[in-house]
Amino acid sequence: MNQKKIIAMILVYGLCGIAANLAHPVTPTLFNMHGFGSKVFGYAFSMMSFANFAFSYLWSNLYRKYYAKIIVLLCCISYAIAQILFINAHTTTSLLLARFLAGAFVSGLLIGIPFYMIQYVSKEERSSIITKVATAFSFGGTLGYFLGGLIGNTNIYIPLYTQVIVLIVCGISFFFIMEKNKITSSQESIKSKTIITYGQYIALALTFLVWVSSTSLTQTYAFYLINILKVKPVINGITKGVVGLIALLL
Repeated sequence: MNQKKIIAMILVYGLCGIAANLAHPVTPTLFNMHGFGSKVFGYAFSMMSFANFAFSYLWSNLYRKYYAKIIVLLCCISYAIAQILFINAHTTTSLLLARFLAGAFVSGLLIGIPFYMIQYVSKEERSSIITKVATAFSFGGTLGYFLGGLIGNTNIYIPLYTQVIVLIVCGISFFFIMEKNKITSSQESIKSKTIITYGQYIALALTFLVWVSSTSLTQTYAFYLINILKVKPVINGITKGVVGLIALLL
């Protein structure tokens, strides 16, 4: 894969970051409109996060056995459909199901692009390409959060359905940019003990704790702004966007 395609993929992945975060600033407002409380808000996020984690191993195996471009297209479109179900969910069951599906398919997207790209660079360049991919998605996420709050200040459904459209566009773009990667029919898998040291286990545990604390703060803060302080989504988007920008700069 040539350099132009690598750059194009990184840019589209950044666009995915924008799309994935457009809905976040207006989600608490949507919950209030549909009569869901803070408890369901927490359940919904945990359901999506659980599915994201639970399906990670499955996607990693599928990407080794099938063409990545097809799986990425499937994940983007399925994620978009899950978001449509989420927007129109009026019961707790349908809401949690929509969040579960969204988590399952966004997991495939988050794993697929880095997995695909490291196959086309040397071992020395892998850390660099992973950093670029992660930075593009993080920057896109920050921008998406800001834009979602700004646009949602007028009508909360605009960023929600914009997210759906952008996800489909990203999936189609990936399909035409990506080449057919090498696949294997081998059923053997590498045991984690052979590639992860005890020090790395500690690092993973610390990362887990940091993620739990960070998620608890950001999700509670978002719901507090909308449900308690009664501010508009734009405030939620601006504050998250500013914090995300500072984090990227640091």
